[in-house]
Amino acid sequence: MKSTNQDKLVGSTTESIADSRFKALKSISELSNKAICGISNWIQVGPTAIPKGNTISNYYYWAGLLSRKDVKDALVTGRVTAIVLDPSDSKSDTIYVGTALGGVWKTTDGGRNWFPISDDTDSMAIGALAIDPLHSEILYAGTGEGNFAGDSYYGLGVLKTLDGGKQWSSCGDLQRTLFINSRFCRLVISPNPTTTLFAAVRSNQSTSSASGIYRSIDSGNTWERLNNGLPPIEDTLGATDFALGPDSGSKIAYAAFYGVGVYKSEDVYAEEPSWTLLELKDFSPGRICLTVSPSSPNIVYVIASDSSEYVNQFYRTTNSGVSWERIKITVNKDSSPWEDGTIGGQGSYNLNVAVDPHTPDVVYLSGISLWKAVRNGATNEWTFYDIGKEIHADNHTLAFDPANSFVIYSGNDGGIYKSIDGGETWNDTINEGLCITQFEFMEQHPSSDVVAFAGAQDNGTLQFRNTSVFYLADGGDGGHVCIDRQNPHNIIHQYTKSTLFHSTQAGREDSWIDISPPIGGYPSSFYAPFALNTENVNSLAFAAKDLIIFDKNQGLDGWRNPQGKLDYVKVPNMDQSYITAIHYVSSGLVYVGTDHGKVFRLTADKGSWNPPVEIHATPSLPDRWIWDISTYPKKSDTIVVVMSGFSLDLLGGSHIWRGMISVDGSTVWEDISPRNDKNEIIDIPVNCLAIDEKFSNNLFIGTDIGVFRSTDNGKSWQYFSEGLPKCAVYDMRLLYEPEKLLRVVTHGRGMWERRLDKLNIPAIDIFVRDHLMDSGRVTPSSSFPQSATMRSAFEDLFQHENPDDSTKLGSELRWYMSPDIKIDNSHGESSSYQLDSGDVDYVKFETTLYHRNPKRARVNRMYVQIHNRGIRPVNTTAGEKVIVKVLYANYIEDSNLPPYFDLPKDFWSKFPDNSNDTSYWKPIGGAKILPSGPKTVTNTEPTIIEWDWYISPEVANRVWLLLIADCTADPIPESNKLFDLERLARNEKHIAVKLVDISST
Repeated sequence: MKSTNQDKLVGSTTESIADSRFKALKSISELSNKAICGISNWIQVGPTAIPKGNTISNYYYWAGLLSRKDVKDALVTGRVTAIVLDPSDSKSDTIYVGTALGGVWKTTDGGRNWFPISDDTDSMAIGALAIDPLHSEILYAGTGEGNFAGDSYYGLGVLKTLDGGKQWSSCGDLQRTLFINSRFCRLVISPNPTTTLFAAVRSNQSTSSASGIYRSIDSGNTWERLNNGLPPIEDTLGATDFALGPDSGSKIAYAAFYGVGVYKSEDVYAEEPSWTLLELKDFSPGRICLTVSPSSPNIVYVIASDSSEYVNQFYRTTNSGVSWERIKITVNKDSSPWEDGTIGGQGSYNLNVAVDPHTPDVVYLSGISLWKAVRNGATNEWTFYDIGKEIHADNHTLAFDPANSFVIYSGNDGGIYKSIDGGETWNDTINEGLCITQFEFMEQHPSSDVVAFAGAQDNGTLQFRNTSVFYLADGGDGGHVCIDRQNPHNIIHQYTKSTLFHSTQAGREDSWIDISPPIGGYPSSFYAPFALNTENVNSLAFAAKDLIIFDKNQGLDGWRNPQGKLDYVKVPNMDQSYITAIHYVSSGLVYVGTDHGKVFRLTADKGSWNPPVEIHATPSLPDRWIWDISTYPKKSDTIVVVMSGFSLDLLGGSHIWRGMISVDGSTVWEDISPRNDKNEIIDIPVNCLAIDEKFSNNLFIGTDIGVFRSTDNGKSWQYFSEGLPKCAVYDMRLLYEPEKLLRVVTHGRGMWERRLDKLNIPAIDIFVRDHLMDSGRVTPSSSFPQSATMRSAFEDLFQHENPDDSTKLGSELRWYMSPDIKIDNSHGESSSYQLDSGDVDYVKFETTLYHRNPKRARVNRMYVQIHNRGIRPVNTTAGEKVIVKVLYANYIEDSNLPPYFDLPKDFWSKFPDNSNDTSYWKPIGGAKILPSGPKTVTNTEPTIIEWDWYISPEVANRVWLLLIADCTADPIPESNKLFDLERLARNEKHIAVKLVDISST
């Protein structure tokens, strides 16, 4: 959990900020974000899986209650806020999840494959989901996340689908006007009639926003606030839960109000149902959650936090609320990391309660961890079990399999997890495929498209390295990142505030050194900005509240000047302002921006910094949070700043300003904010900026509704979001080599990229890689020694089981080192394979499966990985297919010959069948047609295929492995159907080669 980005939630406006967002959406309503076949679109990069994420077991280790070897890790993705299962699916394979700012996702095969189904809706911040119990294709989503966190986004009312998520629409203008800016904590559909819905809603902006219990009797089109006996809207932060009696004929309902208590109605379907505040002895609640036992409707449970955020109040009634028993939470610090009598803190953020559908004596409590409370019916004693040690922290929701209550699903800040034994053990593979990471900031490798770093909310600092499986470089909350442009092995990343770490090993997990500035408790922004000098990358600047602190050796010299004192400059006239953006132009020039729209310029004279100069006047800039600053290429006296927040009356929503500094230091500011076709400013937060270094008239901005581009230096702007969800874009970088890419990170839908140097790109883009640094984009692919820089930018130990043969940082990479081919064989005393072949998906392929040298006289398992970087998956129902074939050939041990023979002359005319001549190039099994295996041929996750390969005694000690992945919708061009192995591999993205050694049994 974190608390930041309040500017995006509060802004500086007097009207509803969600209304401002909706106006911005309407202003671009004629401009679609739909992907367009045949052109360059935005493509999802990932992550669809982040292995080795932190779990609750870390808390036990930090408290000294668990040894390091017993700490568990889990695959993580991002924050899940709601889970519902399709009650009509007898196999319980159809599941929907709502996410913090990634919309609604759906699986129809139990979580093997997930698909986003609300990327183009007005709001992707999901607080609650409800599925019609009689018509399971009807689903409602309450937008606006009900969890009390600084980055819990506001909503735009209720969305509805009538076809299982294929199409979504708002439930209408009336309800959107009512709920705009509100947050949904719970949506409940009446079992009879299902056209009646109830909502528990809260707001933290103003009493003008909907807050309380609302009811709709017309399938969500119109809503009324239930007032008879409930708190007035101005007296509470709102309703945090609602529950109906489980019987279809029941008229009983319960409602929870933050800081007040629990209410009951016995006539909830009446025209004006009356409510009574129930008396719970010694009850002093903050946030409250409640649930009714499906098997014993008179039994109701309540869980609540106190004013200090501790979850320490647990109640039970057996007579529908007439009397209550307070259940003692028998948890103490001797056996758990939490305070005595609590299940942890952050109760306004992570809280939920659910009772087993078949017994009222088993209750699940969601807090920082997930707890199971079990009642002994004979003694009325309760035992509390922390069942969340193996999964991520900050639990928000829990769901049961309708057919088997031992099967439970937990949603938390790490994603979704499944247990089939009531929480005794957990499966994290269901989490694969959800691209919902809430990124904060990013940095791009200066010369490679296969490496980038980004900080993520509660899921660490992550490294993209050429697959949708991202590497966890460091844990916790991740913030800003810097990469040394001259030596990209040097990485600096931020945990929060002034906590900085440095790696000289390209971000390897165990390589970080603490370089935090020695400022003690001096205040700073939650993600305080820092930057490397763009001309001298050894110099680093960090910005605390009103201090700019310098180090001449990337933080490794202790931030001291030659006299041994802290090397800093104090910025004047800051009052309550904090520095929020910094641009370290050169050793003699720095610009900083603040959270109140102030801009300062620092210049140096003979190595000493002059007093900072305010340059935000004439005219004064809006009093808003500045998120990014950049100068124009070779024009350090012209800067652009971008701002968040919403409109001020005088400035009409301006968010982008260009400042031109004169010789005398005066600055003239020009508003260059995007406008719609009516010349009205599009009032939406702008979070990041990129100015094209090659063509400075090209500007790009990331906003809360996508990306905009200007090709005329800000005079006009175009919506530039084809293929990109309508999500908040938080940071962006331009890459120029080896191809021109614009890459962005979003706060809820992961990392995305778009080619800027290529206009025509196929809708399906199948490829396999020549080596770890090959992205399948550039032909011919670079290779060592032709490209002296073609070395690995990261360590990958899974490229070979033998540590001496593994790919180290800086390893030479050649065209015959495909990472998409791996061999497994029965090994060791037990003669076992590493994994069952059916369990090897792309995540295990990348992070668990070591390549082993194949062995003679033994069945070897050959795995290959196929990628699709298109805007859509392969459509098998339309006859599209991917044909995959693998072959091998002996390495030629003759110095007078090349080490391989060409492919047979009839190879391509016979493909995918075998050539007439198989004396040298021999097939391994038959060609296979995708899809097959655990994953289908999507455009977001790779697919793994396996062959059994028995190696006969006459096979040489070294062999070439040839992988071909042709596609009917993205075929190998005739001009690329070459016969020379190296030319073929390096010129064709559908071809990969691996040279391997053969071992004897």
